[in-house]
Amino acid sequence: MTPEAWTTLAVLGAVVLAMLWGRVRLDVLGITVPIVLVLLGLLPASRALAGFGNPAVLALMFIFIITRGLERSGATAILGRLLVRQAQNSPRRGLLVMLVTTALLSLVMNTVAAAAVALAPARNLARRLGVSPSQLLLPVAYAALLGGMATLLTTANLVADAALRQAGLPGFHLLSFLPVGLPVAAVGLAFLFWAAPRLLPQKPQQAQEARDLSFPLESYDLVHGLHALQVVPGSPLVGRSARRPYLARTLGLTPLARMQGRRFEPVFRLEGEALEAGDVLIVAGNPQPERLRALGLRILPQKGWLEDYLQQVPWMEVAVHPHGHAVGRTPQELRLRERYAALVVALWRTGKALYHALYREPLQQGDALLVQGPPEGLEALSQDPDFLPLTPPRRPVSRRRAALALAWWGLVLLLAAAVRVPLAWAILLGIAGMAWTGLLSMDEGYRSVDWRSVFLIAGFLPLGEALLRTGVADALTRWLLPQDGTWPLPALLALLVGLASLLAQVLGGQVSALLLAPWALALAQRQGVSPQIAVMAVALGSSMAFLLPTGHPANLLMMGPGGYTPRDYLRLGLPLTLVVYPALVLTLWWWH
Repeated sequence: MTPEAWTTLAVLGAVVLAMLWGRVRLDVLGITVPIVLVLLGLLPASRALAGFGNPAVLALMFIFIITRGLERSGATAILGRLLVRQAQNSPRRGLLVMLVTTALLSLVMNTVAAAAVALAPARNLARRLGVSPSQLLLPVAYAALLGGMATLLTTANLVADAALRQAGLPGFHLLSFLPVGLPVAAVGLAFLFWAAPRLLPQKPQQAQEARDLSFPLESYDLVHGLHALQVVPGSPLVGRSARRPYLARTLGLTPLARMQGRRFEPVFRLEGEALEAGDVLIVAGNPQPERLRALGLRILPQKGWLEDYLQQVPWMEVAVHPHGHAVGRTPQELRLRERYAALVVALWRTGKALYHALYREPLQQGDALLVQGPPEGLEALSQDPDFLPLTPPRRPVSRRRAALALAWWGLVLLLAAAVRVPLAWAILLGIAGMAWTGLLSMDEGYRSVDWRSVFLIAGFLPLGEALLRTGVADALTRWLLPQDGTWPLPALLALLVGLASLLAQVLGGQVSALLLAPWALALAQRQGVSPQIAVMAVALGSSMAFLLPTGHPANLLMMGPGGYTPRDYLRLGLPLTLVVYPALVLTLWWWH
């Protein structure tokens, strides 16, 4: 290889090591890669920034905005209600309805958006049917991944399209993936329908939650997380603000309400009031008796007050959006109290509830939060793009607005599929239509864009071009394949799908597609096969992220609400992979 090829290979190795290390944000890597390529003379500056103007990258950005318009119009809420009605009190029918509908949703919107739309209806359906949400949520995430294989709107498929166009080759259109993705999705959905009830555990606490339509008491184990503390005479807290007695900073406890008999006043209603001896505060956290005594507080027995409290105080359950800006930030940094008067009561993470000092706890993908606040604040929080409401939003839904939003989205799909208008232009028209008809606030739309994905993809596309230009991809192909002769096409497709799937488990589907697409193009050129089929194999293999919660944001989205552990993903995802993998390779081979 040439010195430029070795330098490019070194850059690729450094990028992969940085991603595996996990200490560097992927979007920071994305904006760094083009700079490094230009400084090392591997690409001209004009080509290094070409990824930011790639039509597929623009389409991805626009998809986030128009999806927000569908949510804001109430179209997704109406869809959720229709899903619950179709179940007809049958767990098996409910599972089938959720699987098929989620797969169909991911045909017409981004995979994560489809999973997010289906999340709340799946939770509500589980409660109505009296089954554990763990029986529905993970199959719903996998259904979104399977359905996304059949359309260009999935991120990995958009990356594949961008890689082809970056190399000067014809890209894909909206329905290019349909002949392969649809039969593969059907096989995967059939397996999920049969296997999910047999392989996924029925979690006892969640089954109890499903029967209790008023509150997920058992799920968050609030008996151990909420406490009643009485202010004794002579306490240094006497005279302090009842709304903010500063127990969070001193004891890690979050004051939630003041109890008087069997009546509860949430702290947001205690503005201007001071604590008095004998007052009883309801707090969330893990109190330490010796520290309580120092502040003149004593723990009261529960004696049944918890149920009354939960019935009287407004609450809401939300999940952290995997593409939002809340990940890595604390509730204090997000200013939830100042913006919404909302307090985080408990946090569900990887199978257990947390209560203590939550104001300073950095939020993670997969977290679910139990939040208390005034109804208007919770209403505003339900529309925050950084969170997904798991309880039905308390706001009226206009059927007219929802129908108009769906009409705009239908026009986008018609233009892209039938008229072959470029996808980015078709979605941009839909965004303009929603904005002009008052269905979409552009400020909300801008906040809904996952800028990390945009900068990651736009920044990594020039690295793929450098791998092709300097001959690295071709050298790797010559090293793998025999000098004289070719591999059978099924073997090549199996190799590409398998590598993409394995890489997606560790680095995510979009990164897998970004790193392998240039090599797939070089492999296709050397073997004399269609570059489109080779890149398609990489894209679809990158969607097979079934083994780990970190494989795809849709998987992480279900982790907290479903109470899953990594073992649950492997229990269902491994056999699903063993079923989908040969089906995908055979369908690609047959269709080519």
